[in-house]
Amino acid sequence: MRNIDDAIDEAESLEAAESVYQTLVANTQKAYTNGNRSPPWYMDSNFLDISWVPSLIPKPFFSEILAGFNTDVEFHRQDIRQESAKMPIQTEEDLLTYCRRVSVFPLLALIYATSDVAEFKECLVDDLFSTQKTTDQDTKDKTYQIIQAIVDLGIGAQLVDIAKDLLQDAREGKVYIPLSWVHTPEEKDFFNALRKNQLDPSMVQTLKRYSSRLFQMANKHYQRGRSILDASPDDTVNQLKFCFERYMASRDDTWVQKGDRIERIRIGPLSGNWAGLKAVYG
Repeated sequence: MRNIDDAIDEAESLEAAESVYQTLVANTQKAYTNGNRSPPWYMDSNFLDISWVPSLIPKPFFSEILAGFNTDVEFHRQDIRQESAKMPIQTEEDLLTYCRRVSVFPLLALIYATSDVAEFKECLVDDLFSTQKTTDQDTKDKTYQIIQAIVDLGIGAQLVDIAKDLLQDAREGKVYIPLSWVHTPEEKDFFNALRKNQLDPSMVQTLKRYSSRLFQMANKHYQRGRSILDASPDDTVNQLKFCFERYMASRDDTWVQKGDRIERIRIGPLSGNWAGLKAVYG
């Protein structure tokens, strides 16, 4: 997923971003139509080949992840440096929805794929997608709070990522500050300068205020998620720790295919690692 995200974010044109996204959409439809393929034991260079994904997670999970990618492509479509552009993140709820799609659902998909507890998987699908619940109420009561903790920790990690990358994202044509947060003339001047990548030193304090607001939102979700984990069984927490470490890519190497050879290569630290792991380990 990170390779796809990087390919869209770093696309040099709308056409390049659309090409990645539309290929992913087509491959998703093909994968979930044609049946399952066993997942590879390493991730090869063709990261848009997702034919193995249906063997691990139900389609609704991946559909939400796709919707998150679509928001990132929307920044390319709108070209937010133009006055007439419609900002993809209009409200605080838009921001939270984006965080769920790009951070929470990949994490939930990983937990679903690695969990060996059938009741937990069933409850995940019930809570997130089903209109008619099939999980018995007793099981649901025991697992719903765990799912809520995962959601809160995932949202918190993404908000931290956004807060500390406001300037870098703006340079790439993305502004995740909700338009509904912009009220005063000073804030409007800052917002317009940010989306046009034209900030001047006088706007630093406004930048800090928006970053602080995002960090405060993240902390609220962290605290709520942590309080649930602190009251959860050790085996459940340990499984979540494993999934968080996998999801946050805390290892510094990975498998890749180079020609007919398979090698391990080192990868740089990914933004947000500390945030996700701190949420779990405290």
